[in-house]
Amino acid sequence: MNLIRDGLVAQGGADGRLRPVDRLVFGYMAFVACVAVLGLERVTKPFELVVALAGGFAGWAVASLLVRRFPRSALAQYLWLLYPLSLTIFLYRVIERYVLVLHGRFLDAEVNAFEAAVFGGHPNLFFDSIANPVLTEVMMFGYSLLYPLMVLPAVVLLFRGERRKAERFIFRIMLAATATYVGFVLFPVLGPMHTVPHFVGGGLDGYLFTDMIQTMMVGDPLGSAFPSGHVGIAWASLLAVRHFGHRKAFLVLLPFVCLLTVSIAYNRFHYVSDAFAGLAVAFAVSALCARWEARADQLAPAPRPLVAERQ
Repeated sequence: MNLIRDGLVAQGGADGRLRPVDRLVFGYMAFVACVAVLGLERVTKPFELVVALAGGFAGWAVASLLVRRFPRSALAQYLWLLYPLSLTIFLYRVIERYVLVLHGRFLDAEVNAFEAAVFGGHPNLFFDSIANPVLTEVMMFGYSLLYPLMVLPAVVLLFRGERRKAERFIFRIMLAATATYVGFVLFPVLGPMHTVPHFVGGGLDGYLFTDMIQTMMVGDPLGSAFPSGHVGIAWASLLAVRHFGHRKAFLVLLPFVCLLTVSIAYNRFHYVSDAFAGLAVAFAVSALCARWEARADQLAPAPRPLVAERQ
């Protein structure tokens, strides 16, 4: 335990000062606040939105306070490192409150017209034609993998003593998440389960994961489909693992990420277009972060760690 603690506090940024990921979170919250103010007449339940933004700031403040007060505490360090990931859920839940500020309506008609022109119809209907309870259960399980893919690589990197990589991994995840959230405002879409007549009012037959996921989706924020956050974040996680040189982990995770990617359309939650847009977000995040990280390594070499990172 002492080894883990020393590895956590060995490098800079462990003292509660603003890091790139903190600036990213604050920047996104500022964007949301500006959008809400400029389009206040289209914001629903503004008090709830204010509470969410205040809660995001409070999350940072508490984590920063604890790590300053208990700098040698492994628990405080873990909270400081991982708190941004919790905000993905917290801020996601209130997207519905301001998603229509820019357009005032959902743009599913445009997506349906585009997919009809490209694919000759709804690609989601193809998946529906092969649906069965066993396959549906597998797909729902794949859809549920998002949060493990977001969190577990960061935790494993920390336990391996690779704090710098863990911080960069978390930044990549948060950049992918906030990019998709901004995308929801720029192009609000409900998704096929709300607009394709064959799907409206019905659900897929399955077992444990099917019932669990479909129940959770009843309260999912409207307009949070394009680009797919599931695909964007999952592939950003996978590409980060590959970039950091963990080839075996990349090969192990690849089939699960592919399953998740297919599942979003099979499960009727997203259009196929949402998946491609999510992939574009993930690869853009990977390319940008690789450049930024390389530049940061050149300009500010890492301080000598107390516990050497494993390569």
